[in-house]
Amino acid sequence: MPTTPTTQPSSSTNFQVQGYPDQMLSERRLSELSDFNRLMNLGGKIPDSTISGFLARFPSMGVLDTVFNTLSGAEKARILAGAAHCHVASFGPGRDYLERHSPHRPVNDDAANQLAELTSSVRDNVMATAGIGEDGLIVFTFPDVPLHFPLTMSSLGTGDKALVRHEARQLLLKPDGNESSLLAALVTRMANPQPRDFDAEVCEVWIALIERGLSDDELDAFSDDHIEIHALGSALMALARRLEEVPDADTSRLLWMLTTGADAFAKSQDTRSQGVALMRVADFHKDRGEGDKATAANTFAASVLAKTALQLREDGRVEDANHCARLSKEARILAGTLDFEADQHSPMLDVNFGHDDVYSLPQPSDFVSQRRFDEEWESLNESTQAQSSSRLDESQRVSSDDGGSEGGVSDGDGESEVEETDLGFTS
Repeated sequence: MPTTPTTQPSSSTNFQVQGYPDQMLSERRLSELSDFNRLMNLGGKIPDSTISGFLARFPSMGVLDTVFNTLSGAEKARILAGAAHCHVASFGPGRDYLERHSPHRPVNDDAANQLAELTSSVRDNVMATAGIGEDGLIVFTFPDVPLHFPLTMSSLGTGDKALVRHEARQLLLKPDGNESSLLAALVTRMANPQPRDFDAEVCEVWIALIERGLSDDELDAFSDDHIEIHALGSALMALARRLEEVPDADTSRLLWMLTTGADAFAKSQDTRSQGVALMRVADFHKDRGEGDKATAANTFAASVLAKTALQLREDGRVEDANHCARLSKEARILAGTLDFEADQHSPMLDVNFGHDDVYSLPQPSDFVSQRRFDEEWESLNESTQAQSSSRLDESQRVSSDDGGSEGGVSDGDGESEVEETDLGFTS
């Protein structure tokens, strides 16, 4: 969330919440909001009195305001108190204050009520302009006043106040001024987090939003943009890593995140990241004593990485190819399946290997065993050497025709040397 403006021009309606009289915040209330935002933007330690004073004054600006609120019914006071509570909760120090002083009033319901009670046009606006605020929160801002509220789990549950699938996708994939989606912004933020970012509660909201956006659909239905699908994979892998780090995190969706992330990388044609993700799937199973599943995941990862290494080698990207080849062999060693062939049964692998939903092979020929990899790698080496020798001979011939000295690289005895790529991976 960018620095909160302390002033904002008002329009004929600036607080477009259904049930609020005239949908207009008074100048006195806007001034109170401006003063609070200015103090919060100063940074440093925020006194409790700053927050408690705002929570007390914003809903009721004195005796006359209290009388008017009473005459308007309890709805106005409820809406204002909820708005103040949500605004405080959009700041890191505000979250800390509420946890210490108002644990009996979780912000979840207030934020869900506020989102649900917006007029339709303003709801569309705040969804389209949502950003990542303090602590990694997803934060909405009213279009005409600098009043914020976070997305919370109550908006991602069930019932008439919950976001539906297309709204979750709209929120994740919406373009902002830089034509970058909220999903892409999450990936960037998680790569360079601030000290307080992404505690268990914040991660839970992001994961629930992504899950709501997918809703058991194929990834192609989520987005037809490979960049967004790749961002989805990167986000899920980063969130999974974060869940493994933070205390008291709910890891019940961890396997879903890892496998969906791997699938997203495959769909976006980043098979190297897919293979690495599958190795993380194997680690997940291993940590839970599920040795057969760990073996299957590592074996599948090894095949994916081997195929990627061969393609990279063919494309001349030798360093990247070597890296993938090393990862592939590491995965096979971890799995204990260096000698496994797709058309054979291995006691190390479940009989359904290659045919279940997580580790699927369209056909056995798609599986790259270590033996097949070594043969194809050697063939690519020989082809590269032959091409290098041909180029060297041609260079020497041209040099000789020109009456110049011999070309090529000499070892000191007049014989040319050809660079060779050798991983030393013999099983």
